[in-house]
Amino acid sequence: MRRTFTYLLSIVAMIFFSYITTYYQQYASMIFLGYFILMMAIMMIAAGRSASKVIKDINYIQESEKILEVDSGTIRKLKEKDLLVFEEEKAQYLASLIALVPMLIIMAIFLVKWIRDALLQSVRSVVTSFVPDDQLATFASWLMFYSLFFIIAQGSYLTTRVYFKMKKVTPLTVASTYTITQKGLIIDNRLPLKFPLKNAKLSVNTKRKFVELEIKGVSSPSMPAQQTSRIRLYASNPKEIYKILKDKITELSE
Repeated sequence: MRRTFTYLLSIVAMIFFSYITTYYQQYASMIFLGYFILMMAIMMIAAGRSASKVIKDINYIQESEKILEVDSGTIRKLKEKDLLVFEEEKAQYLASLIALVPMLIIMAIFLVKWIRDALLQSVRSVVTSFVPDDQLATFASWLMFYSLFFIIAQGSYLTTRVYFKMKKVTPLTVASTYTITQKGLIIDNRLPLKFPLKNAKLSVNTKRKFVELEIKGVSSPSMPAQQTSRIRLYASNPKEIYKILKDKITELSE
């Protein structure tokens, strides 16, 4: 629902700024700056709402009795012995770099005037071949121009998703620290998972010393949008973690 609202607000903003720029082209640079600031504000507000929910869930989980806590030093030592994890994490790093490309394109258009002007001129040349009315063509050109930012921004999410699909892997979050209480699990002091965990699969790898959760509808750092993600919990005694979590999961499939 929040994502739909953000989309609708972005579309309304595109139409509004296109209309304003059409009639006040002498202030195009300032209007464009205003549009850019508004888009950043919308993203920050959306992130802020998500952050407030995260804090609320963390407090909810922390107020209950602590069952187990694994620190970063323990996990680091276990990861160093697991040679396969570095290959698995390589895909995550590449996905993060791919996600940055669309944002770099947006920044280049915003900061470099000649790129912005050339892009706008190209858009206008296409529009005028279909729209004879000069005023309407100007509006349509600006609308297409502003729409490009929306499309490029969405490209960050889409390219990452396509990358994971091509590689046939599920986004992986390797916890550097975690706490288990009666009410939930907190990963890296920033990702709360309340019990019972729904739509989850639980597996254990005693040889590599970890328990892994595969959960639908949870964001991962490499894939911010909600989808199926894997969360890996390294432990000196993974069977103990498995035993604790197996009763905290619904729709468990092994």
